[in-house]
Amino acid sequence: MRQHLLEAIRKKKAPHKVGSLRGVAISKIVSSSNKILALSYDGDVHFWQRTDSDQPGSSFENGNLIFATISTAIGRVKDIAAVYHDDVQNFAAITETDDVYIWQQCNGETLSSPTLTSFSTLDQVFAQQARTFRPLKSEEEKVIPGKIIAKSSLNECAQQFMDDTETSDFAFVVEGKKIHVHKLILMMRCAVFKTMFQGDWKESNTSEQTVEGHSYVAFYAFMKYFYTDEIDLPPDSALELLALAHFYHLPALQEKCGKFIKRGVTVENAAAIFEKAIQYEAKELEEYVFKFCVDHMTGVISSDGFKTLKPDTLSELLRRAAQHGAFKN
Repeated sequence: MRQHLLEAIRKKKAPHKVGSLRGVAISKIVSSSNKILALSYDGDVHFWQRTDSDQPGSSFENGNLIFATISTAIGRVKDIAAVYHDDVQNFAAITETDDVYIWQQCNGETLSSPTLTSFSTLDQVFAQQARTFRPLKSEEEKVIPGKIIAKSSLNECAQQFMDDTETSDFAFVVEGKKIHVHKLILMMRCAVFKTMFQGDWKESNTSEQTVEGHSYVAFYAFMKYFYTDEIDLPPDSALELLALAHFYHLPALQEKCGKFIKRGVTVENAAAIFEKAIQYEAKELEEYVFKFCVDHMTGVISSDGFKTLKPDTLSELLRRAAQHGAFKN
């Protein structure tokens, strides 16, 4: 009886933790039958598969798993795709330099490692096989003569032009990498950019600007917000995005950042987040983190983040905590 129960548990489909990805922030996952690709926010492509997917007890726990990082040789990847049809598995990736690579089955041949192609988009990879890796556009989204694409909203239409090299008229260079944008969209969304591009600033007469003091990941997410209204970045970069929202006077983005950051508050980072919330005038986040500190005062005081607080912030935190009775016996 016990053996039958264990066998049933082995066969049951359930989530399994992939230990090799511990600490890696993943932005996208695609899969075929028994092969999976995961794209990290750092632009790395991780790959894993079962060595024997038909074995009843095969799982991520019993060693029947091959795991590898496959994108180091082709550079930073910005998107991936996969198609599985008639037992044929195809994978594709496009890099920041718009180079498209494919591997696995292709035109009857097996490619075990990423191979450079002449394609310029992921859609073209699968079009020659009369397949797609994402849903086809509905009738109201098809191309209409005289128009670009009929979308249900301006925001949906703008999303497809983020970091588009063909239509952009400006680029920010961050950590040596370019982010292609459109001045009009930035001016519509942000008064600071409107002043920058329409005023006497040097950026009004140039085609690019080098950004110092910010990571590529955070600034890319900042630009993407103008096109999508969404926050898309690893949690550990959220405070940097909050700083950008404060500097460019974007209260709506500050509010979104605050809600995003709240989900990741711990005793280790609470003190540091409290300090940044004060610095960037994020009042709601400041109040939330302060209450968290009061409720977990012993752990917060023992954390490394608490030890690095500036004297003024430290005094403010302790004073307010004392007023709330955090140190009473």
